[in-house]
Amino acid sequence: MRSLHVYLNSSVLYGASVVIMALFLNARAHPKVYQMRTNREEVNRASYHRLFRFNKEHVEWLAGNFLPENNESRGGCLSPVERMETTLRYLADPGFQTSVAKVMGITQPTACTVIADTLDRISAHHETWIKFPTSNTEVTNAKQQWAETLGFPYTLGAIDCTHVRINKPGGQFGDDFINRKDFPSYNVQATCNEKWALTSVDVGWPVSVHDSRIFQTSAVYDAVSRNLQGVLLGDSGYGKAPYMITPFSEPSHPIQNHFNKLHKRNRVVVEQSFGQLKQGFPILRFGIRLKLENVSKCIMSCFDLHNIAKNLNDPFDDFHDEDAEQDDDDDDGNRVRPTARQVRQQGQQKRDEIAILLFNERDQ
Repeated sequence: MRSLHVYLNSSVLYGASVVIMALFLNARAHPKVYQMRTNREEVNRASYHRLFRFNKEHVEWLAGNFLPENNESRGGCLSPVERMETTLRYLADPGFQTSVAKVMGITQPTACTVIADTLDRISAHHETWIKFPTSNTEVTNAKQQWAETLGFPYTLGAIDCTHVRINKPGGQFGDDFINRKDFPSYNVQATCNEKWALTSVDVGWPVSVHDSRIFQTSAVYDAVSRNLQGVLLGDSGYGKAPYMITPFSEPSHPIQNHFNKLHKRNRVVVEQSFGQLKQGFPILRFGIRLKLENVSKCIMSCFDLHNIAKNLNDPFDDFHDEDAEQDDDDDDGNRVRPTARQVRQQGQQKRDEIAILLFNERDQ
């Protein structure tokens, strides 16, 4: 009788476990429910452009050029176009992944993963889309196009820095990122051509670093200081040099007044480029809420996309609220560097030369 009793209890327990397992498997068998996603075909052209900053065909082009095909076989996976749309919406949003996820019909962790991967892929190709003229042919063409468009001679581009809001970094150097308006930001240097396209970008400096210091440590400084065939137009924060033309601080002659007027009219192009960037990608205005090591990738991606939009002739600015030549004979170790005083004197001479040239051409 005792063995029979044990057998019956074991049978009951086994039967109960089978029932529980069946209920569990039945619960898992229910289909997974996905959030409603944006139907691209139902969004009109104007609204789509406002949401994603590019036309539909250009978003498809971006996805095809930067993102690989998704081999994921599970249901609910995002296509390359949907991943690109998610990232573009994030850059066009004040920077909240939760709101982007809601618009795209995905979860915030999915949005975070997609955005990080896409920004990595876009920023990795910045040398393709942002190029400074370095060869003799490129320098000649750049000066000619600037002079024909804006009337300023010898010019390779305009240069300036802009602040991009970020989260305050922790540690002992966090205060180095607080700017004069009392919010943390990066000081980003860029040069542009006469068509508002960016030709160089330097990212990653705290705002405590002066513009002139960023310039002197940048690749564009090395390019223009070695090749004195052209000049950059900068504000008074930059020191005078034969490759850096700044305005007269206290103009006392009609020649100098005329020069400053034309200099301001030409240099404003780089400020307009920054304006287009921050209107096109509001995340640069409202703040990049990413880890510090990922902020530079986000900024560089926005600058890349700015140039891509111009290359594709996308109406990017409608938002309102040949290889470098090598000189084998150039030995930098043996090159005689001018002193700071000599550089300023050469810069003064170059500026006077341009000022007289512009003044003599004013009535022609």
